[in-house]
This record gives sequence, C-alpha cells and structure tokens, in this order.
Amino acid sequence: MNRINGIINFSNTILATVFIMVLLSLLLLVGLLTPLIFKLATGVEMSLDADYFNARTAIPTLILVILLNICVLLLYFSPLKALVVSAGGIFLSVISYITSPFSNVILDVSIPILGVATAALIVSMLYSGTGVYRRSASGVSDLKMKVRKLGPNVIHLGVVLILLGVVISSGAKVEESGEFSLDVEGTLEKQNYIIKITQMDSYYQGAPYNNYPASSYVTDIYFDVYSGNEYLDTGHVKYITDFKWGQSYTTTYIHRSISEEIFIAPRAIDVADEKVSFYVRTVPFISFVWIGMVLLGIGISMILLVEKSHKLKEVRNSSELKIKRKN
Repeated sequence: MNRINGIINFSNTILATVFIMVLLSLLLLVGLLTPLIFKLATGVEMSLDADYFNARTAIPTLILVILLNICVLLLYFSPLKALVVSAGGIFLSVISYITSPFSNVILDVSIPILGVATAALIVSMLYSGTGVYRRSASGVSDLKMKVRKLGPNVIHLGVVLILLGVVISSGAKVEESGEFSLDVEGTLEKQNYIIKITQMDSYYQGAPYNNYPASSYVTDIYFDVYSGNEYLDTGHVKYITDFKWGQSYTTTYIHRSISEEIFIAPRAIDVADEKVSFYVRTVPFISFVWIGMVLLGIGISMILLVEKSHKLKEVRNSSELKIKRKN
C-alpha cells in the first residue's frame, strides 16, 4: 500500500499530466509547421488532414483522460481506489476492442475509458457537493469551500466531454454525396435524411467583366430537409462562379441538434436540368464539445469568483483592522 501511495499521488499525477499535455502540444506544433517547412524547402504546397493528427494524438489523449481521472479521484479517494477505477476503464476498453460493439476502432477503444472517466467525475462532483466542510482558519465559508471543491471537477468534466465529443464525432461521422433534382425528394444511402430542392434562382452579380455582363454568376438553392419522414428544416446555399478569379465557391448549410450536426454543401450544379450534387456530412454528438466548453467556462468562473470574494474579504478585514489600531 505504501508503495502505491508513493507512486500514485497527486504531485506525480500532475507531473505526468503536464508531460502529456506538453507532448500533445509538440505533436500539434509539428503537424502545423510541417506544411510550412515543406513549402519553404520545396516550393510545393502540402496539407495534413485530420487523420494525420488523429493517428498521432489518440493514445496520448487517452492517457491524458486517465491521468485527469486519477487527479480528480485522488481528491476524495485513496490511491488504490483511484488506480482500480482507472484500470477498470482500461480493462473495459480492451474488452470493447476485442468484441467491437461500435464496429469502429476509435470508438471501441475510447468510449469505455471516456465513459468511466465521466462517471467518476460525476460521482466526485456529487461527493464534493454533499461533503461537510467547516469554516477554515482563513475564513472561507462552508458554501465557498464546496464551490472551490466543485470548480475543478466541473472543469475536468468539461474537458472529458470535449474529448468525448471530438472522438465520437471524428470516429462516427458519415460522409456521402448525392444528386438531387428540383421538386423531387432525394434520399441518402448512409444517412437517414431526405433532401428536396424547392427552388433554384440563377442571376449575374457584380460589375461587368470582359465579355460577361457581371463578374460572377450566382445560383440560389433552397431546399427542405427531412429526418426520416419528419420535416426538419429549410436550408439555403449559394453556388457562385467567379469569372474574374476563374473559380467557383459555395456557401454551406449547418443544422445543429443535441444528438448530431448535419452539414450540406453543393459540389456541382446543372442549371439546365435543375440538378445539384450535394455533399452531406452527419456528425453525431458534436454538441458534447459545446457543452464541454460551457462547463469549462462555468468551472473557471466558479473558482475565480470564490478567490475574488475571499481576497475582497481579506482586504476588508485588513482595512477594518487598521482602523481599529488607529482608534
């Protein structure tokens, strides 16, 4: 037991957490600088997609989640219990990898670890919220002590939810393209959405350019989106052909809900036949990222408010003490 306490303690865990965070920062920095260095050395443009970063940061990120989980558990439980809970998450991850319940390696490995970490954080938050604290010698009240204990847990829960959202959304997103005609309901093979183009309006826009009456040709595309057979939303995108710069570009449509986000953009357009090729991407549980960011802000605000309140009280007590001494 003493050996475990000597290894699994708060200071060692924090040190390991900082090391992993520095490692992740270096990996991201290398990925960002590599295209720039390659262009300077060869003059050729290159880009690194999400798969490059996911492959190199997946394991360090999971280790970071485990370490954050241990840090929070050590605030309320013994090192042995913290180690057992974290080891349980790893064990479930191995079982999930073997059985593959999600049919996706990223989700199979990460969901159990992130799920155990989330559960442990919620238990820790409940424990800190129901714990009994006395007024400390520094004058911090019972309520302020609870808020001070709860703040770091809210921050850690926010971090875990952000990671959970990123992992699920990147591992379970579905992408496909399809051709859709005006006033005809079009279905997608991999996604449970129906898209019906309701209106297409084309016109020239901008000042005259060379032999063209304007510098660009714009097509407004209006469409309805159905989730299954249920109406979801009405969207609007533009397909713009710029004669001056010799390129085409588009606007995009995004609809966010609690369960998922749907992204739609036109890839190509046939004005004569009134057809549009849409790129459609569905990203599940991306809302976890936004909820995590909100929790991060709340947790930081809780800590800052308590510390500011305590400092103001110290200043007030100091001023009152000086007045008494003068009198």
